[in-house]
Amino acid sequence: MVKPEIMNPEYCTSQNLRKAARTAARHYDQALQPVGLKTTQFTLLAKIQGAGEIAQNDLANNVGLDKTTMSRNLRLLEKDALVRISEADDRRIRLLSLSRKGERLLEKAKPLWRTAQSSFVDELGVDVWQTLTAILQTIEPVENR
Repeated sequence: MVKPEIMNPEYCTSQNLRKAARTAARHYDQALQPVGLKTTQFTLLAKIQGAGEIAQNDLANNVGLDKTTMSRNLRLLEKDALVRISEADDRRIRLLSLSRKGERLLEKAKPLWRTAQSSFVDELGVDVWQTLTAILQTIEPVENR
């Protein structure tokens, strides 16, 4: 049986996750400001770098972005010459890789991100951060059930 306090809108999971996500995004965005990146852009560049080359749809699925949001983010990265987009043998598939400019910018951004990550973990405490991370990682599969 659901406890009455759980039904209070103040405890709305969606609202609390969104509020926490906005708070975290502001923290990381502020840290990345000296290199002109937003957190989402940093994440995309880091994921592309880690893969070497990745299909646009695979990247979107990996970071949890819908096709429209992914396309919008990639247009900005491509406009700034940070990402190269090419066609695979199957012309419906767009392959992404970092340009040299993208590699250089990401390397400048990584220490800023590490500082933001470290201060965020310090603020929460390692145990709380580990618990939070574990909980958040369980949420994604729910939509696929």
